[in-house]
Amino acid sequence: MEKKEKKIKTWLLVLLFSLILGFLGGVFSYIYSYKNFYSLFPFSQELDLNSWDYGGTNFIIQDAKKVVINQDLKIEENIAYLSEATVGVFKKNEVSQDLYFFEDSILNGLVISSDGWVFVNIVGLPSFDKNILKNEDEYVIISKKNKKIYEIENLTYSEKDALLLLKIKGIDNFPVKSFYNFSDLKVGQSLLSYTFSGQIDPVFLMSKNQQSGIVNIDKFSNSLIFNKKQDDFFRNSFVFDLNGDLVALTSFDLEVYPMSDFKPLIFNFFKNKEIKKAKFGISYINISNVLSTDNDFYSEGAWVYNNGLSAVEKGGLFDLAGLKTGDIIIRVNDYKVDSNNDLFDILNNFVIGDKLSLYVLRDDSFIDLKVDLK
Repeated sequence: MEKKEKKIKTWLLVLLFSLILGFLGGVFSYIYSYKNFYSLFPFSQELDLNSWDYGGTNFIIQDAKKVVINQDLKIEENIAYLSEATVGVFKKNEVSQDLYFFEDSILNGLVISSDGWVFVNIVGLPSFDKNILKNEDEYVIISKKNKKIYEIENLTYSEKDALLLLKIKGIDNFPVKSFYNFSDLKVGQSLLSYTFSGQIDPVFLMSKNQQSGIVNIDKFSNSLIFNKKQDDFFRNSFVFDLNGDLVALTSFDLEVYPMSDFKPLIFNFFKNKEIKKAKFGISYINISNVLSTDNDFYSEGAWVYNNGLSAVEKGGLFDLAGLKTGDIIIRVNDYKVDSNNDLFDILNNFVIGDKLSLYVLRDDSFIDLKVDLK
């Protein structure tokens, strides 16, 4: 009997010891798993995008989980606006004028004025149905939101500038948002590509591909580079920031161009009823991009320079104002030329009929030159 009791006690001790070991093993396994999972997905830590895992992007996100949630909420808030402002252009359906399909859209556009002017993205398109230029009454504009169908009242087109604007009939209070300033764009900024059919692609800005060398101001254009190549779905689509402001367009070739480059053409049309851009006639270098050991060399401004050649085009607007090769443009009206504000981007804020005041450094003296844009 005593032997039996001894055996039972021994088995109980073994069982108790096994349970303790099992419990400790579970605790250590949990700690190990938790640590390793969150090293892969650091939602409660700082997210260092400068590490090799993230391609060397130079910033850190604290509390990454909260950032992702906030970004999702921002995107959701703007979908309603984007689905109304982003429109498709269709050939009228002769069988049923109330029946259209997304894939039948011949062009994509965005409403950019409260009175219904639509910027149609034709940049890089090999061709499009140019019958619309003569017979706009054979086409309609459709907004995805509420499936509204609009007649076209008017249009204007410039093949040279790849610019087509259509006027929606009967609209005078459409809610529109602003064009995003190129100088305000930051590397690493979250952006949103959006198509008329409702496809969304969140992206990060990896580079503002500005020219670091000599810029011919009348031939230059900016471009943007994202953290990934966009799918073919996003040909001739638009790019917005998380507040819904218009940042850029994507061409047929999937190149991305800031909308600020189109501002002088669009706003000149709104003001002067003509698609035209002022011709300034200079070449220059942004001094912020120049590496120099000369302590006397000015650190900011636009240096009117063309590698030993004349940097001022004879008969151009800046030539008529008295600008000379070797001058440094320090300021244009209230805009200071520096690393954040390139001369090209500053001049995109003006249209024909505006008056400019150039604050210029010449031979160690400052002068003020007046320019009438015409």
